[in-house]
Amino acid sequence: MLHLSFLAYIPWLNFDLGGYKYNDVSHTATYVVLVVVGLVLLATVAFLLVHLHRQSKLYRTLTGYVLLTLYCLFVYALFPSTILHLHHVMVGVALLPLTRVPKWPAFAVQAAGLGLFIQGYAAWGWPTFLDILRTCA
Repeated sequence: MLHLSFLAYIPWLNFDLGGYKYNDVSHTATYVVLVVVGLVLLATVAFLLVHLHRQSKLYRTLTGYVLLTLYCLFVYALFPSTILHLHHVMVGVALLPLTRVPKWPAFAVQAAGLGLFIQGYAAWGWPTFLDILRTCA
């Protein structure tokens, strides 16, 4: 079975993945990695959105994301005793419509999205995006 629990023991990943605990705030490698990864992700999404616009597919893609968001919020409103919890399986599936352009960043995002989907589905099955609130009893 596939698990990503080995990532919890990488020293610069000190933002509580369950394994390695490092209490010193001055350990800046985590912040550097998160900023670099965040900037790369923002640049990739901007690149894909520009190319979707050039191919006249941006409006339909954004319409699909808006409809998906409205559906999730509607179902969430029907069950007020739950919390909204997006699992990485759903994030992987949600990334796939952005990859409708034949460019290498789209292929990389598609591979990452499929990897998130396959790993999450193989490890935990198909989860729901609603979790039940735990009581304080």
